[in-house]
Amino acid sequence: MIAKGHDFPNVTLVGVLAADSILNAGDFKAAERTFQLLTQVAGRAGRGTIPGRVIIQTYNTDNYSIVCACEQDYISFYNNEILVREKLLYPPFTHLASLILSGINDKQVLNRALFVKNELCKHFKDDGSKKQILGPLRAPLSKIKNKYRWRIVIKCEESDKLIDVLTKVSDSYYSNSAKNSVALSVDINPVNML
Repeated sequence: MIAKGHDFPNVTLVGVLAADSILNAGDFKAAERTFQLLTQVAGRAGRGTIPGRVIIQTYNTDNYSIVCACEQDYISFYNNEILVREKLLYPPFTHLASLILSGINDKQVLNRALFVKNELCKHFKDDGSKKQILGPLRAPLSKIKNKYRWRIVIKCEESDKLIDVLTKVSDSYYSNSAKNSVALSVDINPVNML
């Protein structure tokens, strides 16, 4: 989709099909990306002397990102989005880490993911800080190049604590003999959660 960086003065009608499809992507930034894309696409219509129109197809007409984009209401979008992120412990209220384990044998990858989860629980003491460990679950892209993928997501209020625990878990993981058959990758504050 052409959303930004182009100026077509004769374009007076823009249509967006399944505008809410991004909302189902499994990424905490999905509402933000939907709002951003719809706002940018709407800006393509009517740039010349003739006024423009935008038609948006959606199955989720009450979603705040779509409603706010249609109304070009940046403040309401922000107010809704920041409440959701605070309630669900997403940035800017916490730091995220996405751990992906991948390997050829699905059962072995899951077993290593469970080992990592156990290590995370062991190193995260109940210190009163807000934190969550989610997973392991199959990664959204569960198989790439014949390798199965499992993901663990960590939400932690303190970045220093998160990095300290991840360093200890990584050291423990790679000191184990099964290290070569299942890869572990860590992404701190990932740009996207796929």
